Amino acid sequence: PPKPWQDYLLQGKIELKEKTWSVSIVSDGAGSSEHSEKASKFCCTKLYELCTEYISSHKWMEKDELPDEESWHISSKYFFDQTHQELYEFAKQNNLPEGSFNCTLILVLETPQGFLSANIGDGRAGFKSEGVFNPLIVPYQTFTVGATQFLANQQWELFFRSYKHDINI
Repeated sequence: PPKPWQDYLLQGKIELKEKTWSVSIVSDGAGSSEHSEKASKFCCTKLYELCTEYISSHKWMEKDELPDEESWHISSKYFFDQTHQELYEFAKQNNLPEGSFNCTLILVLETPQGFLSANIGDGRAGFKSEGVFNPLIVPYQTFTVGATQFLANQQWELFFRSYKHDINI
């Protein structure tokens, strides 16, 4: 039988007073994984909850500034780590192997000061400014077919990337 749609997308806004940050999260479920459609939806939903809750309670928006690269890396890695841990627990509670929940994950925050992004896997994201396309995320090992890494991988952190792009939008 045909597999269910394995990809998932969540978009929304974080609003604080008159400030707005846009949130986009995309997950590509691995076709070779039995429950990748569940993984994609679960990871997008969990990452969205963690990210929006953290940013809403943080001072970045109030100060009208992006965090520095190190702070963003630590924070975004925490979001992905919590999502990984909860995905593992979800698989365990449903008595399913963690490896059957393979998916990639991309997070992009658009702010008045620029972009913050993070990913695991072979996804790509970008933006267009003044007629020029700019990368937000560079995929891991795009030159090797089948070499992508997934959030369900126990060593996902080795392949995690985060980016900060200060620009005038």
